Amino acid sequence: MKSLIALSFVVMAHSWYPEDCCNGNAMNGDCHPVSCGEIEDRKDGSVQYRGSNFSGPMIRPSEDGDCHACIGYYQRTPIPHCIFLKGKPTS
Repeated sequence: MKSLIALSFVVMAHSWYPEDCCNGNAMNGDCHPVSCGEIEDRKDGSVQYRGSNFSGPMIRPSEDGDCHACIGYYQRTPIPHCIFLKGKPTS
């Protein structure tokens, strides 16, 4: 029962991911929390997370104050969709 409650909280906590960024849902989709310290600001205004580049409307403000990345995969190749950053204005 305790794990079911925790699982429900996780699903609800990330239910705000927009459909245009995320395939699946908060449990098995391509959006997930990431360490803000692993996100690098680039000189051109884009950001990079683990080799994936995000720019323009792909960069969005986080709704929970943490950082999140939405990265799908096609034949093991990462396909970046969106990244959510704390304190970042909307594009």
